Amino acid sequence: MAELHLKPAREGDIIRDPASGRILPPEGETKPRTTHWLRRLDRGEVVLTNAKAIAEGKAAREAAEKEAAEAAEKAAAEAAKAAEPTPEPAPETEAAEIAAKPRKTAKE
Repeated sequence: MAELHLKPAREGDIIRDPASGRILPPEGETKPRTTHWLRRLDRGEVVLTNAKAIAEGKAAREAAEKEAAEAAEKAAAEAAKAAEPTPEPAPETEAAEIAAKPRKTAKE
């Protein structure tokens, strides 16, 4: 069976594959030459593309997703670091240590 290299005709269109139920990605996919896809092509819902354009679009999308994931991970690490409690400052002098000890009262 021959194959077609198809992508949605308009950006943002949601075209589902009837066999898998998955959405046709914006960069396109190779699909079998069936009446379903030929009908979609005739209606102008999908357009023909080529395998090279599909591969380039997929690589660009994956690179953008990886970059977004790295940015989100970096932002989460920075937020976690900002949420860490600051340590209690150590007494600077001997006098501060003495002042921190409990005092004895006259009754003791």
